[in-house]
Amino acid sequence: MIRWNEVNHFSLTGDRWPEDPDKYLSPAALGAIDRYRNVLGVSVSPSPVTGALARFNGSETSRHFVGDAEDPIRFSDALDLFVETDIRTAFLTAMTVREFGGIGVYFDTVFRGQSHCLMHLDIRHITDRTDSPTIIWYRENHEYYYPLRNEEASKRFLELLASKGL
Repeated sequence: MIRWNEVNHFSLTGDRWPEDPDKYLSPAALGAIDRYRNVLGVSVSPSPVTGALARFNGSETSRHFVGDAEDPIRFSDALDLFVETDIRTAFLTAMTVREFGGIGVYFDTVFRGQSHCLMHLDIRHITDRTDSPTIIWYRENHEYYYPLRNEEASKRFLELLASKGL
């Protein structure tokens, strides 16, 4: 159970959660995201899109997958969120949070009716107890790319980071 009195930048009632964080979100994931928000120093909003916190069907390898809504088999260790700053700052700050094992930047999302980059953050290293490097990906036009695995994807990722503001 999440100890909301220890969370500095989110609340159960004040934030618009797509699913119930008490029931589905790993307290460790929320702690890492709360620390990220503290270092970032700007507003961070959970994505209101269904499945941004917990998914009840689809790929069981998704960090959002929890199983059955009434009887979850695990906590989600991921959250999709929007940050109120330049995406370059948001990405580089995420890279400084040791707990994050997966960082995704989505260049094709909408927030509050406007084009806005989305961040996916997860703590897969803690959950899986591995020492593997952080996995980084981006999504453009609903296609996924891994810039650390492909030179063209790396160049494109840097171009997108350079060209996108809020």
